[in-house]
Amino acid sequence: MSCRSLSNSGMNLLRKWPIGPYFRKFSTNSPAIRSRICENLSSIFHSLVKIPQVRKTPGGFTLIEVMIALAIVATALVALLGLGNRCIQVHDKLQHVTTATLLAQQEVNRLEMEAADNTLSFVQDKGQFEKPFEDYNWTVRFQETPVEGVKMLTLSVSWDKEDSSRSVDVSSFLMEK
Repeated sequence: MSCRSLSNSGMNLLRKWPIGPYFRKFSTNSPAIRSRICENLSSIFHSLVKIPQVRKTPGGFTLIEVMIALAIVATALVALLGLGNRCIQVHDKLQHVTTATLLAQQEVNRLEMEAADNTLSFVQDKGQFEKPFEDYNWTVRFQETPVEGVKMLTLSVSWDKEDSSRSVDVSSFLMEK
């Protein structure tokens, strides 16, 4: 409410307030008195009504800031979950590769012992390992080398029948007698 906009009808409304006798003592036609009354009413009004003050410095986070932070955290969590899944897959593959390498080395040692005893027939062969390694299959191939009396032995151990890339190859050279 502005002091300048206080009209006669506004003054009549103000006279009905509980502080009406205050207005009756003065003539309201005088601009000086009207100004003084308006100032007094303004100070009374401001003391009775608390007007919320706008903070100049923000004390918290806005909704958009919280949403952006949550989006960043969610993206990071999705990436970490994917990384954990990939880590499990890599561990599984490494476990198969290690087991297949040890089984291949064991089979190559057996074939080298047979070659030393002259009981090895140099023919291609396939087989499956015994329990607990029944998921692993082996294949033996022999190839001629430029050196006479020496053959190259290649033993492949695979653990997935559907995917031929899941295998380990071990090579060795054997002397024919």
